[in-house]
Amino acid sequence: VQSKSNSIILKATVSIMAAITINALNFSAISSISNIPIIYLILIIATPIQFWAGSHFYTSAWKALKYYRSNMQTLIATGTSTAYFYSLLITIINPSTENTVYFEASTAIIGIVLIGRYIEEKSRIKVSNAINTLISLQPMTALITKDGKEYPIKIDSLSIGDVVIIKPGDRLPSDGKVLHGHSWVNESAITGESIEIEKMGHSEVFAGSLNTNGTFIYEVTKLTKDSLFSKIIDELIKIQGSKIPVQKLVDKISNIFVPTIILLAIVVALLWIILPNDVNYGHVISTSVSVLIIACPCALGLATP
Repeated sequence: VQSKSNSIILKATVSIMAAITINALNFSAISSISNIPIIYLILIIATPIQFWAGSHFYTSAWKALKYYRSNMQTLIATGTSTAYFYSLLITIINPSTENTVYFEASTAIIGIVLIGRYIEEKSRIKVSNAINTLISLQPMTALITKDGKEYPIKIDSLSIGDVVIIKPGDRLPSDGKVLHGHSWVNESAITGESIEIEKMGHSEVFAGSLNTNGTFIYEVTKLTKDSLFSKIIDELIKIQGSKIPVQKLVDKISNIFVPTIILLAIVVALLWIILPNDVNYGHVISTSVSVLIIACPCALGLATP
């Protein structure tokens, strides 16, 4: 996960730097370098950003397309590809920075959305670290007493009704109820509260808690896998692998939005072919492309994660 996060931030940084460089070249007074139009240099900068940094959007869009669906990645892939290939066409026809090209738009959108993905991956890393920390708090064995004798057993072998001895410095292997003894227990792994809680006869205790000073005996009331501590870990794992509701909503909207925008761009192109007396096909392309570019939801790509 960490390597994936590093890869994303590298691509995002390069994309943003490329967008800034392209903007600087667009506004510079230099029209060519060694008789090579500056637009070719811009094309060289934009191309790896489109297909290297933006590769995730293409793969995700293709996976969705195989199931006849579209998502937010489809919108970004469509919008940036339209901007790039339209600009490429203009560059081939007439290589001049005076023409309207959108190389800086495609690179900037990719960079901005990748920043959003980086934020999302960093959140996943934090959750993974939290899960690993919680798992490390779970003891491997428990000391039970039976017929006046003490036996260490694996926590997975604990049964409801078993009597467990907890000594100073021990972590509780399961939920239960105190039978004998008196102590103070740190339940921060469960509640986040670092203040120790007093435990005595009939007090409830929870797996993952740390016994600090006294010794007590408690009866197991829940199996380790059914403890509150285990449920917290299970929920974190489930959350880590799932989408938040707003992401699901965005994907549902995208499934309708993508074909609608493509259809609208086609309608715009047809109108500019049908309505004018003298058809300007350059204008037809630019207006329909503008619809696709403007519809690209770079704000959603950044905000949703």
